Amino acid sequence: MNDMWNKNIEALSVTHPALAEKLSDYVGKVEKGMETLPDEGFECGTSIVADRKILFAVKDGATFQLDTLYDQAHLMEMWYSNTVQTTYQLKCIFFGLGNGMYVRKLFETGETTLKALVYEPGLTVFLETMQEFDLTDILSDKRLQLIVEGFAEEPINEYLYRFISYHDIKHSIYQAYPNYSNLMRDKVKEFDERIQLLLMGVRATRDVLGRYGRKQTINSIVNTEYFVNGKSLYDFQSKCPKDIPVFIVASGPSLDKNGALLDEAKNKALVIAADSAVSALLKKGVVPDLFVTTDAVKSPKHMDNERAAKIPFVAELESNDMLLKNMSSNGFFINDLNPYVYRFLRSKNIVLPVFSTGGSVANTACAIAIAMGFKNIVLVGQDLAYTNNKTHASDTVRGQMQLSVEDDNLYEIEGYYGDKVITSSEFQLYRDWFEEQIENHPEVSFYNATEGGAMIHGAINISLKDAIKQFCLNEVDMDGIFAGTKDLLDDSIKEEYRTYIRELPDKLEVQKRHIQGAIRDYDKMIELAHKGKFSGSQMTKLLESTSKVAENLEKVPEMYYVMCLMQKELQEITEDVYETEQSVTKEIISAANKGKEYLDIVLKGVNVLLGKIEDRWESVEFMLMRSKELYDEQHK
Repeated sequence: MNDMWNKNIEALSVTHPALAEKLSDYVGKVEKGMETLPDEGFECGTSIVADRKILFAVKDGATFQLDTLYDQAHLMEMWYSNTVQTTYQLKCIFFGLGNGMYVRKLFETGETTLKALVYEPGLTVFLETMQEFDLTDILSDKRLQLIVEGFAEEPINEYLYRFISYHDIKHSIYQAYPNYSNLMRDKVKEFDERIQLLLMGVRATRDVLGRYGRKQTINSIVNTEYFVNGKSLYDFQSKCPKDIPVFIVASGPSLDKNGALLDEAKNKALVIAADSAVSALLKKGVVPDLFVTTDAVKSPKHMDNERAAKIPFVAELESNDMLLKNMSSNGFFINDLNPYVYRFLRSKNIVLPVFSTGGSVANTACAIAIAMGFKNIVLVGQDLAYTNNKTHASDTVRGQMQLSVEDDNLYEIEGYYGDKVITSSEFQLYRDWFEEQIENHPEVSFYNATEGGAMIHGAINISLKDAIKQFCLNEVDMDGIFAGTKDLLDDSIKEEYRTYIRELPDKLEVQKRHIQGAIRDYDKMIELAHKGKFSGSQMTKLLESTSKVAENLEKVPEMYYVMCLMQKELQEITEDVYETEQSVTKEIISAANKGKEYLDIVLKGVNVLLGKIEDRWESVEFMLMRSKELYDEQHK
C-alpha cells in the first residue's frame, strides 16, 4: 500500500482503532499472499479527467462513474440544499463512503451535533479510495461511525438500532452512493429492507410515545426506587451457565396446549416470560425465572397472582409503575435511552445494557438472551398469528377478554405446519424481527416450540416436550444465582441518585424561565418585522438568543421528560416548519410565530410535568427517603 493509505489508516485509528487494526492486518496478509481479495463482481479504479481524479468501477464490461465528471462542489451543494433541512442533531445514514464527498459536505458545516453512519459494502471500492483519496479529515472526525463489509464487530442492524431512535426520525436522512445500486444490487436491496424495518419499528415506538408519552414520563420518575434497588444484569449474565437453554415464553393461543410442560424445565433452563404470559403460566403451575415488562400502560392485572410478586423482572424506567409497585422482588433495568438518567450513570461509569427490539416484550426477552450469550433459544407461545381465531392464551388478561380478530388489515401467511394462518401487520413486524435476529446470529440455534401459529423462518420446529428432553440436561440453581447477583448501584451512589432526581423540579424551573424569555424575544422580533426593521443589530441579537434557547432545550437532559410528554403536539408543529413565505417580512413573522408556537407547547409541557410531579411528589418523596433497610424489609 502507498503513503496515502498509511495516512488514512492513521486517521482512522483515531476514531475506529479496532477497524484500522483489522484492515491493516488484512491488507498485510493480502500483500504476503496469505489472504485474497474478495470477488465482488466488479473492478474499481481511478482516472484523471480535466485535471480531476475520478473514481469508477467496471462490471460486465460496463463502466460506472462513482463521481461526477463535472463540478463536484456544485453537485454537493445541490444535494445539500435539496436534501438537508437542518444540520442540528441530524442523523445521516449513507450506503457507501465512495470518495467521501457526501460526508465531507456535511462535516464542513461545522455542526457538532450531527452524526453520520456510513456502511461501506464494497471492500474493493473502499481499498481503492483509501489509496487514492485523502480522507483524513473525515476518518478522524468523531461524528463519523464507519462500518466496512466483512470487518464489522456486530451485525449491521445492531449499529442501526443504536444510531436511530424515535427522537431522531424528524432529523434523519438516508443516501445511497451513486451507481452503487448498479454494482451491488442485492446489497442495496438488503440494506434498504433493513432501513425500512428500522424505520417501521422507530415509527411504531414514536406513535406509542405520542399516545403514552405522559404516562411514560411519570413512570420514569416514580420508578426511581425500583431502579435504585435494581440488580446488575451484567453480573447476572456472568453467573449464568451458558450450556443451559433459554425458553422465551409469549402469550400466544398455543400456550394453552403445551405451557404446563415448562414446569419440567425448572432449574434446568432459564425461563423468561413476557409479562402478559405470567398469569397463564402460574395457573398451569409454572413459575418463570424472569419476566420482562416494558410497556408504560401494561395492565397490573397481569400480576394479580400473589406468586407473581416474587418473580424477578426486567423493566425500563418507563415501565408501568402501577405494575411494578406490586413486586416484592428486585429486578433488572435496561436502557430506555433516557438522557437525564444516562448523564448521571455516565458520571459514575455505570452502563445499562441497550437492546435492539422489534416492538414486542417477547422480542426484548429474546434480545436479552442473545446478548447474554446463550446458544440455544427456544420460542414458546410465539404464535404471531390468530391460532383458532384467538388472539391470546385463554388464561391471559387479553385471552379472557375474548377479543375479536375481525380486521380489514389481516392477511394470510405460512403457518407452523405448512398451512395458512391469519396474522396482522403488528404480528408480522414481530416475526420479521425474529427472522432478522436468526439470520444475524448464526452462532445461536433458534427453536420454535410454539406448535402452532406462524412459521418463523430460520428457526427449527420442535415440540416443547422434545426441546425439554433434548436441552434440559443440567441442573442449575437459578434462584440462587439471582440471590447472589450484585446490586446495580452501591449504597453511596443510590443516595446520590435519589438527590439527583429530587433536583429535577428546580432544573425545570430554570428552563421555564429561559423559555418565557425566548417567547418575549419572539414578540419583539415580530414587532420589529412589522416596522421593517429586520436587518439591525437588535434583530440579530434576538435571533441569536432565541436560537440559543431552542437549541439548548434539546441538549439539556432534563428536557427529555418534557419532549416525551409533548411528543404528539411537537410532532404536529414541526411537520410544516420548513414552509417558506414570499417576502422577508412575512418570512420573519412566520418563523417567529412558529418559534413561539413551539415554545408555547414546550412551556405547557414544563408546567404539566411540574404539576404531575407535585401531584405524585409525596409518594415519590416517601420512596426516595426510605432507608435501604426499610425497603429490604418491605420486599422480602
